[in-house]
Amino acid sequence: MRKPETAPRRRRSRDLLVGAVGELLDAHEPDQITITDVVNHASVTRPTFYAIFPDLPSAFAEAALTRMADAFAGESVVDVPAAQRPEVMLGAITRILTRLEADAGFYARVVNGHGAHRVQTQAIAFLADELLTNTPVSRALRTGPLPAETSATALAAGVTWIGLRWLTSNPREPVGDMAVELRDLVLRTVVGGLGSPATRPAPDNTEAPQIQDHPETPESEGLT
Repeated sequence: MRKPETAPRRRRSRDLLVGAVGELLDAHEPDQITITDVVNHASVTRPTFYAIFPDLPSAFAEAALTRMADAFAGESVVDVPAAQRPEVMLGAITRILTRLEADAGFYARVVNGHGAHRVQTQAIAFLADELLTNTPVSRALRTGPLPAETSATALAAGVTWIGLRWLTSNPREPVGDMAVELRDLVLRTVVGGLGSPATRPAPDNTEAPQIQDHPETPESEGLT
């Protein structure tokens, strides 16, 4: 009975293929890479490739997502006192951006080649999940006025677009400056906004309440 080996073998093959795709993208444009190049570099067969990926763009997207996950590894900062959130988030974002910048050439190629839309879509989904589970704003997003996934996806889309634009720029803004910009974007979008408690709409015959510039909520303490 050899069926129990199928899953581990598939994982090994996937890891080999993703590693090969990443190494090829480090040196070549996506349109210069073929499936033959990938399987030869990974020392697997073409049927093995197609058993795991339907096409090259899917493999490119998986390689990009794997590197993103590596850059975010170990940066879960959920339970942080409000007063410490800006500093803690800035440190985490700075470290993540530093790791991403080390692979700037890789990301520039993958977001401008075949499957770029798939890469961006998966990057947004990945970041939305991170925002909902591993950041100081996770609880606020889950208790805000909109469905948590809607808020997280909207915020992740903006952060992803800004981050990819930064990564593919030459010259690019210093890591420290970009980290401050992204930290402030996340906090100021959530605190008093997407992370505010839901309220009932005002009756038709009454004036809608005015939005305060600095709502006095526990979450807003983290902005000072």
